[in-house]
This record gives sequence, C-alpha cells and structure tokens, in this order.
Amino acid sequence: MKPKNFFISTLLLLAISCNQKVDGTENDSSNAVKETTEEIKSDINLYFPKHEAFVQHILDNRLRKHDFDYVLENCRHHEIFPFDGLQEIVAYSDRNYPKSVSPTYYEHFVLFCLKYSTADQAKRNFDNFYLTAQIDTSKFDAMEQSLIERHRLIIASLKPGGLIVQENEWIYSLVETCRETPIGGNWVDYENLFLSYIGHEKDSITVLNADCGKMTYKKEKRTTHNNDYNQ
Repeated sequence: MKPKNFFISTLLLLAISCNQKVDGTENDSSNAVKETTEEIKSDINLYFPKHEAFVQHILDNRLRKHDFDYVLENCRHHEIFPFDGLQEIVAYSDRNYPKSVSPTYYEHFVLFCLKYSTADQAKRNFDNFYLTAQIDTSKFDAMEQSLIERHRLIIASLKPGGLIVQENEWIYSLVETCRETPIGGNWVDYENLFLSYIGHEKDSITVLNADCGKMTYKKEKRTTHNNDYNQ
C-alpha cells in the first residue's frame, strides 16, 4: 500500500472509532438521564404523597399541616378509627378557618390521613371501621365497652357527612359539611376530585360515603379516572 493511501485509511479508521465512542457516550448519557428521571419520580411519590397534591390544589398558600401530636392533643376525630398498626396521623386545614382559634373540631379540617404499618392492616381496619359503624349496639347484651364507645363516636361524627377511603397503607377521612365545598360546586364532584388524586391508577375504588344528615355510611364503588387529573 502506498504511504498516502495508508495515511488516509488510518484517518478513516480513527474517525470511525471516535464516532463509535461518541455515540456510545451519548447513549449512556441518555440512559443515565432516563434512569435519573425515574428515580426522581419515585422520590416524589415517596416523599410527596398523592393526598398532599390534593390539599395543595385545594388550599394553595392557605394550606396548614398538623402533625401526629397536634391531632392527638387537639381533636377527637381520629378516635373513631382502629389503632391497630397505626404509625402516623396528619391533618390539613385552611389557614383562614377558623380565624380566631386553632382548629379542633372535625369541620375545621379538610382532610385526615392515617398511615398504618401495612396495606393489609389498613384494609382490615377499614373493614372493621365499616362493621363498627353498622352494628346495632342495642341488640347485644354483652359487648366490649371500647367497641360501644367507638360506635358512639362514629355515629356522633356522621351528622355533617364525610368520605372514608383506604388506599395502600393509608385510611383517608375527607371532611364534609352541610355547607358548600371548599372550592364550590357539589360534594360528589369534590369527592371524585379527591379520588382522582389518590387512586387515579385504578379503575375503581371502594368508599364509605355519608351525606349531611343521613347518619349512616354507605359502601360504594367509585371510578377514579372520570376527571382532569391524569398525572
């Protein structure tokens, strides 16, 4: 081979080799970005629960968050739920309501969230809550006093209405009143908006629904994708 041809061939081989390395680097970078994006999404889901996205949407800069200690010390609503496996309680309220005192009553809040040790434990507690709400204590001569007390608390809490939902390890209590919703409109649309945030990956979800003045929880199946929240 002539020296000139040899030189040209060598340059071509070097160019091909460099291009292959650059292409490989670009692919590696693309894959790394994709993996990092997935990790970020995972972290967001882990540290920013779906229910917080809902209350942020509803309350915006009026959002006020209450931790476990605050709820236990200032509000009795959590006492209607089973304690087995309970790990965390968080509640949310509007900074502008009530204006003169700290929130203490059920209607002062927007949402209660109770986290249990496992999804199975939360499901058992959800089912037990429904059964406790349905029992007729007058028909039983002997019944555990704590069960009777919890039943009474549930009945006392029913007048303004509310929505109880279990999703994964959480049990949610969406606060309702005999007035309008925090964002206007009807309560069914408001409930469905909440369900779209916490269960939008499912076709349907079981809820316990109580309307104002009805004094009972009805078990219902609700769809979770009939709205505009599709993230």
